[in-house]
Formats: sequence, C-alpha cells, structure tokens
Amino acid sequence: MMIKQRSNILLIAIGLFAFLAPSNVLAQDVNSVLKKLREKYLNTSKIEYSTTYELFKGHKSNEVHTSYSGYVYRENKAMYQKIDVAEFVYGQDFSLKVNSEEKVMVLGKKNNTLDLEVDLDEITKLCKSKTLKEFDDYYSITFTFKEEVDIPVSVIKMRVAKSTYDLQQLDMYYSDFLDFSIDPHKTDMQPSHLRITFTNIDHNPEKKDYLFQLNRYLETKDNMHTPTSRYKGFALIDERV
Repeated sequence: MMIKQRSNILLIAIGLFAFLAPSNVLAQDVNSVLKKLREKYLNTSKIEYSTTYELFKGHKSNEVHTSYSGYVYRENKAMYQKIDVAEFVYGQDFSLKVNSEEKVMVLGKKNNTLDLEVDLDEITKLCKSKTLKEFDDYYSITFTFKEEVDIPVSVIKMRVAKSTYDLQQLDMYYSDFLDFSIDPHKTDMQPSHLRITFTNIDHNPEKKDYLFQLNRYLETKDNMHTPTSRYKGFALIDERV
C-alpha cells in the first residue's frame, strides 16, 4: 500500500520532466538535456513501458522495503497505468481506479492532471537548485525543492539515457514521514524514498485503444454501470455524482 500511496506524486514528476521548457534559471547543460527529453516524449503520440517501483525506508538506505512491478501505456492525453494489483485508467471523458485486491472500482470524471497545459513559470519556481552530472552512458539531473512548496517532495533525481534521451530512472525523496513499523503497537516514522525504473520503452507501440474504452471495465444499461465479467464480484463506487 505504501508504494501506491507514494506513486500518487508520479503525475507531478511526469509534469516536471515532460513539460519543463528551457528557462534562464537553468544552467545551459541542464537545459540541453531537458529540452531533448521533453521533445522525445511530447513528440510521440504513443508510448509504452514497464516499470519497477521500489520503496526505501529513509533517504540513505539501499535496502528495498517494498517492491512492485508496473506497466504504462499512454496515447495522446489518455493513459493506462498498472501498479501491482491496482489499475488506473485516464480516458478522454472518465477516470477509473481498480483495486483487484480489495475488489473495488472507483469511477470518476476526466482527470485533467494529464492535460499538457502546465504553468512553466510556476514549476520552475518550485526548485531552489537544479544540477546535472554526466556519466559514461547517462545524465543525472537533480532537482532540489524549496521547503515551502506544497508537494511532499524534497529532491527528485532523474537518470536520462545519453543515446536515446529516454528516462531510465526516477528517484523521489519525500519530505513527509511514513510509519514503517510492522508492529501495530509501535511506530517507526521515517521519510521515504521511491525509485521508479523504466524499461522496455517503446515510442511506437501497437495501438491499444481498448485500454481506454469504458465497456472493457463496465457494462451500461439504463444509464446504470455495473462491472463486466472481467471484474465479476467487484464493488463499483461512482464519484461523478
């Protein structure tokens, strides 16, 4: 559950690396990498990749506390995301969250978080520093956020492939605390570090429109929705009303 809670901030990170345009407040070497990364992702109408989510207790630990695998398919402004047993569907006119462990589906309105219109000036104001390091086959970019920002993240690190300008790894260091204790009578409050690794990146995958079709998940009769046979036994919560 911790990873699923932490991954909610992923859309903010996507907004950061995908929409951050060059600005005078950035060093020129950082500008160059961000510009090519931004062009690579925004100039493709479809993208597909696998993900691995690893949660660490504390900012300095190298021991993985929890790990999940995932998958993402994005087509224009629509996106399908899977994290372990959870599915997130951001369609053209609806959003849907599916938890196969709890057998619950939550239907909502369109999620405008995926819209491409982002206030670039506001995003750049969130950071107090941005640095780039160059290694043999990748660039490492570090964003350090101001203490007063409204997002619970202090640092984001990105690993960008030199040859393709694909995002290979994203590390998010949270400023808030999670309880890592396995004993219900005790607490172990620590800041968390979430690492997301991106593999099998395909910028021209087979078209998968079916992932964004509501009838894949819900049947509609007399304006009433019920889960399809694929999700038999699931409870449906309609948050649009």
